[in-house]
Amino acid sequence: MNHRKISIALFALAMPLVAFGQGNESNPKVLNLKAVAAPKPALRYELLPNAFDQTPGDASSHYLNFLAHIKGKDSKISFSKEEWEWIKLPIDKLPMKKVRKKLLSESEFAMLETASRYEQCLWPTNVHIRKFGISTLLPAVGSLRDIGRALSLRARVQVKDGHIDQAIRTIKVGLAMARHLEEGSTLIEGLVGMAIAQMIFDRVEELIQHEKGPNLYWALTELPRPMVSLRRGLRYERYALRFTLPKIYELTRETYTKEAWQVRMNDVVRIWGEVQVFSDASVSQDQDEVRLGVALFSAVRYPDAKRQLIDNGKDAKQIESMPVTQVVLMHETERLRHWSDETFKWFHLPYWQAEPGIQKTEQAFKVAAARKESILAKLLLPAISSAIRTQVLLDQRIASLRTVEAIRMHAASNEGNLPDRLSSITLVPVPLDPVSGKSFDYRIEEGIARLTGKQPRATRSSQGQLNLEIHMK
Repeated sequence: MNHRKISIALFALAMPLVAFGQGNESNPKVLNLKAVAAPKPALRYELLPNAFDQTPGDASSHYLNFLAHIKGKDSKISFSKEEWEWIKLPIDKLPMKKVRKKLLSESEFAMLETASRYEQCLWPTNVHIRKFGISTLLPAVGSLRDIGRALSLRARVQVKDGHIDQAIRTIKVGLAMARHLEEGSTLIEGLVGMAIAQMIFDRVEELIQHEKGPNLYWALTELPRPMVSLRRGLRYERYALRFTLPKIYELTRETYTKEAWQVRMNDVVRIWGEVQVFSDASVSQDQDEVRLGVALFSAVRYPDAKRQLIDNGKDAKQIESMPVTQVVLMHETERLRHWSDETFKWFHLPYWQAEPGIQKTEQAFKVAAARKESILAKLLLPAISSAIRTQVLLDQRIASLRTVEAIRMHAASNEGNLPDRLSSITLVPVPLDPVSGKSFDYRIEEGIARLTGKQPRATRSSQGQLNLEIHMK
């Protein structure tokens, strides 16, 4: 399976986890909570390994050793359809006898805990992507996500049993592993890290509803923002084509006679064939067919490609002296760079500032793609805007949990009463919604609090909206 199809498949796996646990417009997520003050000392609970517990070194070999160890016992991390439902069933309806047989053993969990405490995680992709680019294989990614599911189930049982400290210990391992995945050099690894984090925050949500559940406001506040960063993966995705096909840039920057270019056409045909395979593995690789396709495409695109290159400042005489296919190839690489930069630049802003620009860029790119103005960009540009939205939805969830804990803290100092508005909470700052940059919507209806958040524009459906209904016990 090629890089782009893997990206699509993992988005399909990750996105339901973004919505799960947050409710939706017609069916809010109900939280039954006790009023609980902040712990003393304030940072008694931690959701990531602290500096004292961490170990200098690389975690990746320890995760991979765990996968090698569990091989042959993969029932522990491979979930059937019935077993997957255990992650989503109401906690009081779990078939505990079956569930307990599925749990990781203490020694297996200890292996993961050891890995989670390493300060770095130098995944093999960090080396392979420079050699293989878009063709880099990610054999461990699916199994790492399965480990996240196993940790989520373990924490769920611990919450149900009232073993709060043990549940927090498991949560800490899961979130550390999610953070380690951001250190990979592909966008996919960061997305899987987010999917794992979403599963673990489902357990945090259950933990704060437990009779013994502590207030985790400061533990949640201590977490990094963003929780799982896509920065490293996006940096490498931006140069994916250069890593994959470095010769393509050589072909567009050197001057060739028509005779010399005919020799280089073999390279062009090979490159174009590889580009097509990245998008669709079923495309014919017959060299004569690819050569004919390149010739036809170049003939159609040449007039516009020549005009746009000259309009953008290229020397007209130089462009007119170049072979037709070279002109088209140069135009394609420049348009890929243009759309890559126009898309990637929004990542560096807070989402609520970036959203209008993301929308405008997406619309403009759709128009350009429909006109076939940039085939390379259409085939190779990853779904950056979807990744940005996935990242902000995770951070929105954490901000909403911090808000819930601020509400519990307020109620503990006000005879168990809910605040009439979020601005009434004065003990701690109430976080803003990372999607809007403004306060969450909060209202009281018949003694029940309702907390809702804004949806990113492209995910606006009833399925994905943050919608919590808060009942105080």
